[in-house]
Amino acid sequence: KKLPPASILIVVRGMILAHTIPVALTDVPVAINQDMKALIPLKGYDPHFICWSLKAAHGYILGKVATAAHGTKRLEVEHIATLPIPRVPLTEQMHFARMVRKIRDSRSRLIAAEPDDLFNSLAQRAFKGEL
Repeated sequence: KKLPPASILIVVRGMILAHTIPVALTDVPVAINQDMKALIPLKGYDPHFICWSLKAAHGYILGKVATAAHGTKRLEVEHIATLPIPRVPLTEQMHFARMVRKIRDSRSRLIAAEPDDLFNSLAQRAFKGEL
């Protein structure tokens, strides 16, 4: 089954769960296997807000990870389903999502910048005493 864009994906089985709870938001339709679950936000919830709420609860969720009989780590669906997502007005959720996109876009531009350009810029600032 194909999931729509803006689905929130969370890994529920695998050894990565020993230390990390991967959570991501899809930009395009995707299909997943049994090692992941998808959350499709209800009306009135912004997907970016929910995704980041899950990321903010990383430590709590990590504490719910169990070990299957064969040693693989697993996160039971009921632990995800019972996570409290803050009730925030949709306008504030959307404002949060805009800020997240701005930060992500700025980060992408910085990563894409030529390392020599960044070094030269910093060197010039250093020689001017601005650092």
